[in-house]
Amino acid sequence: MQNHAIWVQSRVSKKQPVYQSRILLTDTDTLVIAQPYRQGRIVVYNAGATLILRASDPEQGPAAEVAVKVLERRLKPVPSLVVTRPPELDDLLADPRPGARVVAVSSGKGGVGKTTVVVNLALALAQAGHRVALIDADLGTANVDVMLKIDPLFNLSHVISGDKDLQEIMVEGPYGLHVVPGGSGLQELANLNEWQFGRLLTSLAELEKSHDLLLIDTGAGLSKNVTNFFLAADEVVVVTNPEPPATLDAYGLLKVASEQGRKHGIHLVVNRAESPSEAGMVAQKFIETAQKFLDLRVNYLGHVPTDPTVLQAIKKQQPLLVHFPQSVATSSVRRIAQALVPQEEAVPAPSVSAPRRSFFDRLRNLFANGGVA
Repeated sequence: MQNHAIWVQSRVSKKQPVYQSRILLTDTDTLVIAQPYRQGRIVVYNAGATLILRASDPEQGPAAEVAVKVLERRLKPVPSLVVTRPPELDDLLADPRPGARVVAVSSGKGGVGKTTVVVNLALALAQAGHRVALIDADLGTANVDVMLKIDPLFNLSHVISGDKDLQEIMVEGPYGLHVVPGGSGLQELANLNEWQFGRLLTSLAELEKSHDLLLIDTGAGLSKNVTNFFLAADEVVVVTNPEPPATLDAYGLLKVASEQGRKHGIHLVVNRAESPSEAGMVAQKFIETAQKFLDLRVNYLGHVPTDPTVLQAIKKQQPLLVHFPQSVATSSVRRIAQALVPQEEAVPAPSVSAPRRSFFDRLRNLFANGGVA
């Protein structure tokens, strides 16, 4: 996905207004642009129509107006137009800048401390100098803002409704961490209509060009929301604890992901371990089982020990790294951050070296195709 603003104007009548839209996908011969809206309604352009595109990028400046032909209209996953790709825009559309490395943090079941891990991991990475955004995608019980003791006025539901844009809802946390509040009780992504879903993903895609890392706190379990984030991300961190139900459910998450084609970039964190040896045994069994039965290679990032400061920080609504910077648990989180993004990586790169599509492009296709990218 390119982060370019696109204005579309019908060639039929020069009296028509210029409608703002965005490029969703680029291919060798075609562009896919979001179908423009006016006062909440789609501006209809039929196949065969000739449009004028005027593209601009804040860094490269405006490009000339060029005529394109509408080849196809699409309704899913979002209302869009497939148009011819004019060579005059090639320089503008070429975007050598790497997108953010997207890491989804998930767990097979609730109550394992996933949000505690992701919040403090994000802070550790931000403190290390990385540009980090934390997206609270646990849409049923979003509580990243609670753990950071921030009281956002707006959240993703306001972006979906069209009342606010992303910059208006984003909140800055400690160490320059950017937080995108999810909003408790927000309806599931699978139930959004095409316009709502398109607006949400187009807004969130802006984060990919302005950050080094996007950490996504997904919901727990095996819902479509969770597994699609799990599949679309460059990498995933599975959080479990030594309790057998937690590890079994985490394995179930890997099994579903494996069946849908997830084979790379899988990490494991064991939370609330009584000792390094206990965490090591849990990790070893988990990794061996995933290798044997799912043919998956899981990378063990480390563990977070049982530490009373964790519960104290939660009660005070203060992040562990901020309120107890010298605690044993804080040191463990910092080691996990270092294992995930070694200090020598000035600009983090995804673990998969193949050509990348935007995370939000992959996520859009997953929801459109029922969970298959």
